[in-house]
Amino acid sequence: MTTRTPLTLSPELQQIIDSLAETEKRDPIEVLTDALGQYERNKKLAELGAYGRVQARRNRVKPSDIDREIHQDRQQQNRIR
Repeated sequence: MTTRTPLTLSPELQQIIDSLAETEKRDPIEVLTDALGQYERNKKLAELGAYGRVQARRNRVKPSDIDREIHQDRQQQNRIR
């Protein structure tokens, strides 16, 4: 279900959206919808990264520990195949 929402944009932002839409041969609302979706995904990814950093600090995990674990896991996966 779609909802119509009145939205006021600065002339500069409207020009950017219109230019992208013209370049990509898409409707401006599609460009804006995709941009908002990408913003949401980036925000979630940043939150996940922050959570991971907190957990790593809490558990005293170093980058070298991660590299070692990945290497060991890949070796184990190769043995299973």
